[in-house]
Amino acid sequence: AFLKATDELIAAVTAHWREDFTVLRLHGDCHAGNILWRDGPMFVDLDDARNGPAVQDLWMLLNGDKA
Repeated sequence: AFLKATDELIAAVTAHWREDFTVLRLHGDCHAGNILWRDGPMFVDLDDARNGPAVQDLWMLLNGDKA
């Protein structure tokens, strides 16, 4: 039962991942402490920049912690 449930879960995640996965250029360390505001937002601290899904940067902004 466990292996069947695991296989079904992996299949469902894989199907959605392939549909929605778009590679973007990411900041890599995107949180409020790395955004300066002057005539609009400017991102700083780009040493962790990388390619990946947008959610990789968004989760750090939405985690609820203040930088």
